[in-house]
Amino acid sequence: MDKLDTALNYETPEGIVLKLKAAGPLARAYAWLIDFFIRIGVMIALSSLLGYFGKAGMGIILVLSFLME
Repeated sequence: MDKLDTALNYETPEGIVLKLKAAGPLARAYAWLIDFFIRIGVMIALSSLLGYFGKAGMGIILVLSFLME
């Protein structure tokens, strides 16, 4: 059985050929989890700070959460 070759060759403007392998599903899942926890942490921190401003703070939180996603 042949092994799948996921390596791609990219040529830079300087003429250097780079052989790069695409990330697998496990590496992508780990990266997604790290990004998810960072987004959740930022949203909790912003919600804690902006919650003191009442409805105006809630509006800002909603806009910032939309922009982050």
